[in-house]
Amino acid sequence: MNSRLFIGLVAIGILAVGLMMVGCEGPEGPQGAQGPAGPPGEGPGDGPVYLGNSAQSCGHCHAAITDGWETTHHSEALASLTGDNATNPYCLQCHTTGFDDRFDHDGNLLTQGEDQDGYDDNPRDAVKNVQCEACHGPMGPALTHEPEMYSGRTGEMCSYCHSSEWDEYITAGHGTVLQTAWNPEGEAHEEFITEWGRSACWNCHVSEGFLMTYAESWQGRTFPEDAWQVTCITCHDPHESQNDAQLRQLALGDATLAYGGPDAPDAYPVTDWGKGQLCAQCHHARPNAASITGQINNGNQRPGPHYSPQADMIAGRGSWQIEGMTYDGYGELKHSTSLLPNMCVDCHVVRRDFGDPLGPIYGHSFEPQLSKCQTCHSGAANFDIGGVQTEVANLLEQLGSMLPQLDGQVRPTWDTLNWTRAEREAGYAYLFVTKDGSSGIHNPDYARSLLTNAINHLSEAMAREKQTGVEG
Repeated sequence: MNSRLFIGLVAIGILAVGLMMVGCEGPEGPQGAQGPAGPPGEGPGDGPVYLGNSAQSCGHCHAAITDGWETTHHSEALASLTGDNATNPYCLQCHTTGFDDRFDHDGNLLTQGEDQDGYDDNPRDAVKNVQCEACHGPMGPALTHEPEMYSGRTGEMCSYCHSSEWDEYITAGHGTVLQTAWNPEGEAHEEFITEWGRSACWNCHVSEGFLMTYAESWQGRTFPEDAWQVTCITCHDPHESQNDAQLRQLALGDATLAYGGPDAPDAYPVTDWGKGQLCAQCHHARPNAASITGQINNGNQRPGPHYSPQADMIAGRGSWQIEGMTYDGYGELKHSTSLLPNMCVDCHVVRRDFGDPLGPIYGHSFEPQLSKCQTCHSGAANFDIGGVQTEVANLLEQLGSMLPQLDGQVRPTWDTLNWTRAEREAGYAYLFVTKDGSSGIHNPDYARSLLTNAINHLSEAMAREKQTGVEG
């Protein structure tokens, strides 16, 4: 046979077989044995993962919350980064969601986080900015309603990014109460709730109690067993930005002084203090007119105002006033709202940025700043402006030496039951000025008048008693 013919017939045969294989399907064969199991997976999807897209993932049920969140700076956190900051992992770890690797200022990796498909694992639009899961924890791969709050109510969650404010807060009275009030080695938290977790105290001493009183979203809730001290979310609402610094709306309403003085014995409203309204909700005295009158008439085992009459002192109200005496500063705001539109906050929450020669501060130690005083009192070298603190300290020492003492202390046993009426009247002024804690700064005229009138009144009473004794 011709070789060329033979090769052509073979090629045609191969092509025919190929066409038959393409065009026809043979019978299915038996299933083979299952292969060995592979190694366990290590990537996203084996555990909780970040879904992102808060407005869609959470908004279909929590629309009011996500709508509020979209007005906050958290919702535009990534867009706020410019220049090199937009790619700096130190910045990205707090301006995105699920970024669990931790970096220092220079972009060096400090700790390796868990791969949960956050922004560091998979940078994508869904997890840009600080979304719901940044605080509530990853809620995927299938949407779950068992989010973690990352110690949200203790404030530790906020410290993850707001570390400078946190470092100041934990040195302040709000942040140290568990340590200062009880032995930190003991059951401090449980003892705190035992002492303050009741309706008479919880609205100021316990964060959840405050929220249940003043935060609309918390009203009607049952008091939780794991309640905590005053923390970040006590004052700041992470879900809305109706007010500057996301301060809670209802808590900025009118505060009420239980006793406003002779012309307002039932109550006195504190209004128009701006952000200071929030402070006034708790930093005011508690005794009402009947309670104060009872203390003066009968004595008391725990006399004086509650340990926070700052709003009363600022307003020039709230202390017992001796009949027939004139009180300068009564009912007057010596630091007026025209000078300090946010009152307490203007002096106690002062921020200094990086580059300031005095160094940066973030206002959450709540210590007053002399720089604020100097805006009006130019040249002031300390808080003893015009010598008011020295004067008030001397008046307190003078009055204290005239009151009953034990081991050199005034009222060491919280007991005025055996004091004379004049001692109780003078002693209330001593306690009011002492518990205010500003040494006269909050209202110099009222503080001076309270102490000076108390000294004069008690001196006259002691002189009469001495004269009566001599005559007798």
